[in-house]
Amino acid sequence: GGGARAAHALSRAAHLDDSGGAHAGEGPGCDIDVGRARGGGAAALPFAEAPLRSGGIGVHMSTATDQEELLADIDEQCARLLGQSKEQVATVLIAAPNLSLPFLEFQDGVATLEDEELFGETFPAYDERVMLVCFHPEAMWEGLSADDPLNYEKRAPWVVVNLLRTEMVDAAILTGRTVDIGAKNEIRLREAGIDRVRAIYRDIFSAFRLVSEVAEGHS
Repeated sequence: GGGARAAHALSRAAHLDDSGGAHAGEGPGCDIDVGRARGGGAAALPFAEAPLRSGGIGVHMSTATDQEELLADIDEQCARLLGQSKEQVATVLIAAPNLSLPFLEFQDGVATLEDEELFGETFPAYDERVMLVCFHPEAMWEGLSADDPLNYEKRAPWVVVNLLRTEMVDAAILTGRTVDIGAKNEIRLREAGIDRVRAIYRDIFSAFRLVSEVAEGHS
């Protein structure tokens, strides 16, 4: 079913590559165009490999200060994503630096839309066409301690919502290349250890701040 498909491919989507580098793409029609990816990080997330290499990742800097405003941004960005070809923009990241709320509140709000059925009920125009993955600065897997490096699979310096084309996720799953993503991520994160993971996270935060400054310059 849809929920199992989402869990299989996406619930542990963030990854740690061997280089520790940060990669991003560029996409026409999005608020910010950032440099094309280099390196092997995409190998751990197969459905993202093509967008990373072709520059098909769009970034939208949201001004949302609450979850209702973020929902409005999700609606708008889904329309923008589907209004362009997958070759132009394959996926969109919505970053919300002004949205500050506890993880559990976010988990019980916008993050529930990771469930495809609930997403379809909330946004029927995009049902079976778009799916999302959510990230939060304080994200934690149930049953793990706060300093477990595995929590960083779902962490970002700000609230971030990743919009994905369902057809592209399905295609990646059919290749078999998404098998064991979670297990591989767990091995990499645990082998790296919390200190290295935190250092990489700080580097990512610096990159996010740079994107924010670019966005402000474009406003």
